[in-house]
Amino acid sequence: MSHYRIFLFGYPRIEIDKEPIALSRRKGLALLAYLAVSGKKQSREALATLFWPDYAPAAALAHLRRTLYALRTGLADFGLAVDRFQVSLTTEQADACDVAQFRSLLLVPEGHTHSSESVCPDCTARQYAALALYRNDFLAGFSLPDCPEFDLWQSLNGDILRQEWASAMEQVAMAESRLGDPASAIERWKGVLGVNPLYEEGIRQVMALYVANGQRSLALRRYQDYVADLHEELAALPSRQMIRFFEGIQTGHSPAAPPENGHPTGPVIPVSAPPLPDPPPFSGEATGPAAISALGLLQRQKQCHFFCIIDQDGDGKIQWSDFQRYLDRAAAIGPVSVESSIYRQALVDIQNWWAGIKSAGERAQNNVGELSVTLDGWLAFWSEVMQTTAQQTIGSERAAIQSLDDSVRIHFQLFDGDRDGLLSAQEYAKWMTAWGGEMDALSNFRRLDRDRDGYLTLDEIRGYLRQFHFSNDPDAVGNYLYGNPWSKER
Repeated sequence: MSHYRIFLFGYPRIEIDKEPIALSRRKGLALLAYLAVSGKKQSREALATLFWPDYAPAAALAHLRRTLYALRTGLADFGLAVDRFQVSLTTEQADACDVAQFRSLLLVPEGHTHSSESVCPDCTARQYAALALYRNDFLAGFSLPDCPEFDLWQSLNGDILRQEWASAMEQVAMAESRLGDPASAIERWKGVLGVNPLYEEGIRQVMALYVANGQRSLALRRYQDYVADLHEELAALPSRQMIRFFEGIQTGHSPAAPPENGHPTGPVIPVSAPPLPDPPPFSGEATGPAAISALGLLQRQKQCHFFCIIDQDGDGKIQWSDFQRYLDRAAAIGPVSVESSIYRQALVDIQNWWAGIKSAGERAQNNVGELSVTLDGWLAFWSEVMQTTAQQTIGSERAAIQSLDDSVRIHFQLFDGDRDGLLSAQEYAKWMTAWGGEMDALSNFRRLDRDRDGYLTLDEIRGYLRQFHFSNDPDAVGNYLYGNPWSKER
């Protein structure tokens, strides 16, 4: 039997017995990538909808049949299983797909345990092997402009894989540091910080390694750069532990001690950033990549912005009362009353949303029964949403996306007073006011109203919401759905 491989790190390519195979159909290549990463059987109807969304069902299925025929003709024993109802990619070859192999290598084998402070040769070897597979970002340079759902799936999986790579790099950096190879460890940490530039524990580790390597001046300079970047990007300050760590290096004390609470800390992000020399009023720190493994820097920045909007009293915590305040404002300034069916739907939606946030917050904060959620828990919730959405893209498994779309529809209707399926600038401004946004909503509306027709449709708002929560593209218009996330004013 032929040995085949599909490479999805970088521009997708296929090899059979180490010979490259050219495919004439881009959607055929995309279909193979989707099947390889999902690892599940997919219905013909779902695949047809995913790759030919603008066609009638019969025409989309016809395109799918032709694509499958071309794949089976050109790839022979590639492992493509097709029947009247479903399509899948089946193989017993462990290295058939580089993405699947990458993730398999990063899994800890069942029953394999050891101290987190020790260097495990087996785990380290697996991490090195996984990192060697990551030649470029997921499907880099490849796109299907007419397939928005595939584009969303590609973007989400790309971001998650990038974070998984960074996590593996971090583990290898820690191992190399413990083995007495600071120069190599520093380079590994630079890779981690290339993905998560404001990851405070990474900055701390690099500083400690510089000091251990006799490069104290570089450690101090790295801290100053971090402070400047943190203030510029997030209007935030380093954590108190990080400040004390820096002061220890300045005064010549050992910088190797871990943070006081025993785990990595993150920057403090106040509602309105105080002057840099002053300590922030609360410690709502994010606890490193474990809680927010799927979120990129821009996504975290946008979620910090949204968190600050909802946290009206600026205490660094979100409670149910913050969401109830939104509903009360919506009823007070919008076209619906608390007795209306739309308001009741919005109440149920917000309650479900709060239950998910609270649950994620409890896991991230290790505090079951807590009645409030810090920034750490908020980021953990959206990380889970992103990972679930990446796994649920089409057909009956679109529950996460459908839930978001349904939520948008409900809240859209809270402010669509004339029920015309359009939001005017004034209606959009009321929506943002209900959330508590103090931005210039009318000016921001003009940014979102790209076709200049004076309205935002439900589909436009849905697209912008997905961009806001999931996109790492700094030019995506949806980044501005809740105002300017780069603004220093909250």
